[in-house]
Amino acid sequence: MTITEDRLSETHFHTRTLRLVHMDALPTAGWSYKGKQYVPEWAVAQWKHGEPIKSIKVSGSVLKKDGTPGENSTSIEYTTPDHKGWRLDGEAPQWLLDLFADSPYTTPEGA
Repeated sequence: MTITEDRLSETHFHTRTLRLVHMDALPTAGWSYKGKQYVPEWAVAQWKHGEPIKSIKVSGSVLKKDGTPGENSTSIEYTTPDHKGWRLDGEAPQWLLDLFADSPYTTPEGA
């Protein structure tokens, strides 16, 4: 065996988690809870240092038919305008983009 190149790299990730309270119900995505709604409770974004946020995952309780939160929960991963390629569960609504607009370390220093 011959090693032609040996590199070590380090990637820095940042994660921001927001607890959402008093949110209105939103429609679920995917087949598991098709036609049902859920109440968003958490929003999480993860990004590499100096890069924009490309997706935001929102999790919450699936509502029963009577409108009360059930035991089941769901997560929907929304893409941002900076996401390139295959779309996940849909594009992030503006209110969600606004929540993460002031996230630190999303642009290179000096830019």
